[in-house]
Amino acid sequence: MRQCGKGGSTTHRINYATYLRVSANSISNAPEAGPPDDPAIPSSSSVYRRFSAQWWVNDGDGGKRLSSQAFQDHPKYVSVGLGVLIEAAGADPYVLLEGHDGYGLAQLSVGYLRQELHFGVVPEPTQGEPFHGGIHGKKTGSKRSKCAKHATVIVAAGDAD
Repeated sequence: MRQCGKGGSTTHRINYATYLRVSANSISNAPEAGPPDDPAIPSSSSVYRRFSAQWWVNDGDGGKRLSSQAFQDHPKYVSVGLGVLIEAAGADPYVLLEGHDGYGLAQLSVGYLRQELHFGVVPEPTQGEPFHGGIHGKKTGSKRSKCAKHATVIVAAGDAD
């Protein structure tokens, strides 16, 4: 994991209007339109899901796999890091692991989430993570399993003790 600044953390500031050219009216959340989605987030980009060791489970063949539990809403959407905003901040996806020892990191395609699963992807910035976003839409067991199977694990989670 790369260290960012003194003490392993850096404040990342993003001007959303500059990087995404997002206006409040660009996010669709009308019920007939499906889940909220921000078209300014390119389908060609990625989202990154931080996951705990409890979601890194045995696959039955002597290996490990990501559990579908990693894609349950908490509470209204699945939290992710938006790749386009991480890059705009001059960071890399490993920034999501800072302060989260033992956690893993998985990557998903925004295009897959939209076209195959009919989810929306929206910025949900927090003070500590301005590149934070949410995957919106109904997460059935089948769709959570598809997310887990489609995700590319970049960093495996440490063993739960």
